[in-house]
Amino acid sequence: MKRIYYIPLLLLFFAIANAQQREKKSVKPKTIICDFHDLGFKERVINHQDPNQIYYLTEVHVEPEFPGSATAFIDKITPVTTKSDNCNQVSKERIIIYFVVEKDGTLTSFNLIRDSECKLGEKVLETAKQVNQKWKPGLWNEKPVRTGYAVAVTINTP
Repeated sequence: MKRIYYIPLLLLFFAIANAQQREKKSVKPKTIICDFHDLGFKERVINHQDPNQIYYLTEVHVEPEFPGSATAFIDKITPVTTKSDNCNQVSKERIIIYFVVEKDGTLTSFNLIRDSECKLGEKVLETAKQVNQKWKPGLWNEKPVRTGYAVAVTINTP
């Protein structure tokens, strides 16, 4: 009969010991290899001690956020197209821009990843540079970090 009582006690002991081990594990700065091929980026090594390190969205714990939403930002930078915008046909054009959300929420390092057939990418890029609202920066271990961000803008040409 005593042996029956030892089994649950033994299981309880192992459960408590396992829970304590999980609590001791914390997020330490480690070298992580990330794969971000969607935009043509290659695998890379991350140095968490480097204050100028740019993190991808898949690497941060909290993504950067535009006041309102990402859709509000896209609405702000989407140009209004007219017939004179070098567009010969009616179509949906997709433009992808990349920028860095700094620790203070400002935007820097703008790049045009994919342009449209109507060459409206430069117009979108210039409009994005002129948006002066600050973003909430991305967070890694509850600290603001520089975060790379890509936005796809779809434009209906007349």
